Amino acid sequence: MKKQPNQNNIKPNHHEDGQHSSRIPEIEIIDLDQTDEDMLFDHTDAPQSNPPENGGGENGQPENGGVSGEKSPARPKTGQGKGKSPDMHTVMHLSLLGTVLIVVLVVGFCITHLGTFVSQEEIFKDGLGEVKPEIYDYISLGPSVSDQADETDSELNILMFGNAPLSDDRDSENGLANLIAQGSGANVINCSVSGSYAAVHSAEYLEQEYPMDAFSPYWLTALTLESRVSSMYDRAKAALGDNCPAETDLIVDTLTHLDMDTVDVVVFMYDASDYFLGNGMSNSENPTDICTFAGSLSAAIELFQVNYPHIRVIVMSPAYAYAVDENGEYVSSDSVTYGQGYLSTYFHLLYAVCVGRGVTFVDNLYGTITEENAKEYLVDNIHLNDQGRSLMADRFIYAMSFYSH
Repeated sequence: MKKQPNQNNIKPNHHEDGQHSSRIPEIEIIDLDQTDEDMLFDHTDAPQSNPPENGGGENGQPENGGVSGEKSPARPKTGQGKGKSPDMHTVMHLSLLGTVLIVVLVVGFCITHLGTFVSQEEIFKDGLGEVKPEIYDYISLGPSVSDQADETDSELNILMFGNAPLSDDRDSENGLANLIAQGSGANVINCSVSGSYAAVHSAEYLEQEYPMDAFSPYWLTALTLESRVSSMYDRAKAALGDNCPAETDLIVDTLTHLDMDTVDVVVFMYDASDYFLGNGMSNSENPTDICTFAGSLSAAIELFQVNYPHIRVIVMSPAYAYAVDENGEYVSSDSVTYGQGYLSTYFHLLYAVCVGRGVTFVDNLYGTITEENAKEYLVDNIHLNDQGRSLMADRFIYAMSFYSH
């Protein structure tokens, strides 16, 4: 039998003209079951699979079950190929860049359309400006009409307790009580006592040591309830002698015989005397401690609220007063104490009492005669001049008639 030549060793034939004949082109076999994703691979870059010598595997068959001479499927290169998915880092960078761009556009729009930039130099070119303190008025209407004892009485009766603001020039038409009567048309009963103060020095009356304690608001209020208290004033007069206030007899007689059912409004108006005397301010364990400024007034208010519920109570705070330093110079009462707190401390404690008891509080320290205008309305460091009393009268009438406007 004639031996067949090995196909792998076939040499190219020569034509008669001596030229080589071209090799038969290889035929690429297409797998019809190939997926669309595989079809998207770019085969042009894939390395060609050379047929192994002697047919590759056993019996001359190509390895991996392929067809002899067939190209191996090409894998797409990273970052190449028509079917490439976007890189995750690229997506994140583009998202961040887009967010920053949006923020810049929004801020730019606000600056150009929503306002005009003003520098701090422009804002404060005229200085820092004036900061006005808060005014601590607390206006309470008081008892309703149904609670009033005498609804047929058309005349307004006002009973007033206090010291220098009311007792100075008490018989003058420029006296504070008379100015209030003129401005309100009311009948004003002035029971203020010159030289008096709110806080007593002893809960038990000791006329030899503290005779002026008898004229505190608490004991004067008690006099309207119990005539036996009048004996205290006999003892006070004897102890004080020529220093006894001239109005003592008139006041004791008035309060002993006054028909309290006819009184519509009670007023307490004490100045900074307790501050200058260094009297106690308050007692947290005993809110009605009459040995303190706030406690004595609280106890007096309580006596009226319990025994005369038809009466409206109004408290006028101390007006501003200058402290006096060791050289006799007037200085701020927020810089000097006389054994207790500052004048403003007494003020705030009294304010708390009035709010707690639901009675009207008129702020004179920050709303009437203040540290800024005190020189205009004081004759010294504490006493009011005519203009000061007129201003105080207007403030009282404003508070009393607040709900009638």
